[in-house]
Amino acid sequence: MITATHNGHVELPASVVSALSGRLGERAQQWIARDLPQIVQSCRSTWNLDIVEALSGGATAAVLSVRRNNRPCILKLHPDPDLFDVEIRGWRLWAGRCMPDLIASDTELKALLQERVEPGRNLVSMPEQNTAASAAAEVLADLHATVAPPDFTSLAERIFRWLQRTERLAAQGTIVTPNMVRQARQVAQALLDDCAQDSSLHGDFYPDNVLWSDRHCRWLAIDPEPCRGDPAFDAATWSYAYGRGTHLEANIEVFATRLHLPGERMQGWAFVVAVTNLALRTAYGHAGTQEITSGLAAIGRMLSQVRPAIG
Repeated sequence: MITATHNGHVELPASVVSALSGRLGERAQQWIARDLPQIVQSCRSTWNLDIVEALSGGATAAVLSVRRNNRPCILKLHPDPDLFDVEIRGWRLWAGRCMPDLIASDTELKALLQERVEPGRNLVSMPEQNTAASAAAEVLADLHATVAPPDFTSLAERIFRWLQRTERLAAQGTIVTPNMVRQARQVAQALLDDCAQDSSLHGDFYPDNVLWSDRHCRWLAIDPEPCRGDPAFDAATWSYAYGRGTHLEANIEVFATRLHLPGERMQGWAFVVAVTNLALRTAYGHAGTQEITSGLAAIGRMLSQVRPAIG
């Protein structure tokens, strides 16, 4: 257990420090050493919190287990103001419905105090593919049913920002090649040029971002990166990520049947997601040998199916 001291100092897990540093460089180190203790102290004083421990697994923020009036909560602290501004829009749209309750937030501190989902098992841990995909489809239907506010970023803007980052990583010599990124860009452009739908998108709909809540008696989404655009994108993200491509076709079939989403669009977006996600995870040392192998196999398999979109 990694606890906070009385003055707000928090020792973050090495994996979190590494992930934040990989994204933000020296700015992350400065934020951890200089700003984080003050932010923790301010949050615990303002919101009457007991800090329990810093949690591992976060890639974009410091995530702390806390208690408020003996209620388990999650305190999420963002070093990147832009990511906080994006995430809080999702909480304001979906909290208390298909996401946990948002108890409090502070835009100056870039802090979110959320209901802790218990027992909190995620869809990664569900071994039966069809059951897991069906649960994800149910959550996705609720997310997409809510009208997207006009200030949501477009999927096009989000995708091309990801592709620019992936191009930089590929040029530095990751497992993903510049040619793969070029093909992903062409597929993304073709899909965007031929999209008439403008749905509310979770934007980061991975299996570990869907948790079971005994209190709500349902699956809930967390960690949104909301945007607006093609609903097939969220379904494709989940379809690739659950099994890292090994269950792709079966997952797509579930979303096509339950949400009436076109399989060919999910296939195309899954290719784009696989390329960008595998590049990022290998660059930061998060992808093991098995994930790299299955991811590359999926990219090769999908490429043969989406090739008509790129000529």
